[in-house]
Amino acid sequence: MIKQLDQIKIDPLWVGDIDLRAKCLYDSQKKRWWRLGEIEKLAHVMAQGFSRPEKCLIFCYCSNDMGSVLSYLASLLSGHAVALFDARTGEDLRQHLTRIYKPEIIISSENTQEDISRNSSYTQPRNLGFGRLLFFRNIAVSGPALHKDLVLLLPTSGSTGSPKLVRLSRKNIKSNAQSIALALKIGQGERAITSLPMHYSFGLSVLNSHLMAGAALVITDNSPLQRSFWELFNETRCTSFAGVPFQYHLLNRIDFEKMELPSLKTMTQAGGRMSDEYIRKFHKMLAKKGAELVVMYGQTEATARITWLPPSKLPEKPGSVGLPISGGDIQIRVDGALTRKANQIGEIIYSGANVMMGYATVREDLAKGEVLNSVLATGDLGYLDEEGYLYVTGRMKRFSKLYGLRINLDDIERLLSPHGPSAVVGTDEKIRIFCSHGGKKMYQKYAVELSQTLKLPPTAFDFRFLEALPLTASGKVNYGDLEVLARQ
Repeated sequence: MIKQLDQIKIDPLWVGDIDLRAKCLYDSQKKRWWRLGEIEKLAHVMAQGFSRPEKCLIFCYCSNDMGSVLSYLASLLSGHAVALFDARTGEDLRQHLTRIYKPEIIISSENTQEDISRNSSYTQPRNLGFGRLLFFRNIAVSGPALHKDLVLLLPTSGSTGSPKLVRLSRKNIKSNAQSIALALKIGQGERAITSLPMHYSFGLSVLNSHLMAGAALVITDNSPLQRSFWELFNETRCTSFAGVPFQYHLLNRIDFEKMELPSLKTMTQAGGRMSDEYIRKFHKMLAKKGAELVVMYGQTEATARITWLPPSKLPEKPGSVGLPISGGDIQIRVDGALTRKANQIGEIIYSGANVMMGYATVREDLAKGEVLNSVLATGDLGYLDEEGYLYVTGRMKRFSKLYGLRINLDDIERLLSPHGPSAVVGTDEKIRIFCSHGGKKMYQKYAVELSQTLKLPPTAFDFRFLEALPLTASGKVNYGDLEVLARQ
């Protein structure tokens, strides 16, 4: 425990003997480094600003900026439970979430002040500093108290229009951060950059694992597609980059291979399956730069990351997402029974201290304790090899049944991935494939290739061109939007 926080009832995220003078966060807006001792004091002062005798629910609308990071850390210090949402969330959805969960406290940016101020249930805003505004609820919330272990709520992946949240405890956060820091050898000399939104579990896990290890984080809301992002990366001598598959596709388009990045040591990939071709390509590309690619697999329900593939194993195990992180275990459920036998395809079942307490869809769910007993049925299909390395083959619900055949839609995406970005949705009548490349003649060729491989007639496939595939805030393909387009 850091001495300056001995009086705080709820311990902060970081642990161990960490130098308070160490550089901790770089604010790209102010162009300055903040040291760990300074961040602690700032977060402590902010937490005192929303101190309450009872445990409260905080809604925090986040961007990748200092104000959002401090609000998150202050919430952890306060003993309240905080739900993180995208600062760009539309007013209708914000009001919908507020009606369902009735947060006692809302932390937002100055951009959304007017929207919240129109809600008579909340006070006029107070200035928290760093561009953050604080709103308190005027009307008391009836119902059971929030569970004592609940500290964090995150939206489920892709559920931007849904009130479904993942309930996480301090144990969940810390165990996952520690395991990731151990796997990736994150120490006090490491520096990451905010390449993913902090309200997204993968992005937040980068923040958590680096803070816990006493490492540093460079905070920017710039996109990895912008030159300014990589200029900042070099200027601050960042050592790592985290991305989802779509980001790697885009990096390939902007000639990432030609970039001079002398401080880069590690690139991590999670948030969906990346094609073997791209994995091999970035592995070779990074080797030339003296860096490594670490393929990972995870779910928000397990506080982000579940497995990691040691870079030395990547060439001999293409397609694998690796071994469970420290403290985790994976089995495969086949016909209702759990097994670790090699090459048995079934649902991936993960167990570990990072598994969520459970879901929430209404305010009353926030009073519940753990309901999963640290065991998560992932909904993903996969198998283990002879050495226990995991291979993910698809989602249980990502299937269509045509002409008597059960077709894995993720398999079609993998077959098309060498040609360029594609996303597939389907019914039991037609498989619709959206591409941000190609044209009619090329699509006819693809349809013939797919028909030969999948034993379906070419007419089973409906190709459509999009300038850009729709993405969620976390950079994943937004299949909900594509399903709407498919019906048009």
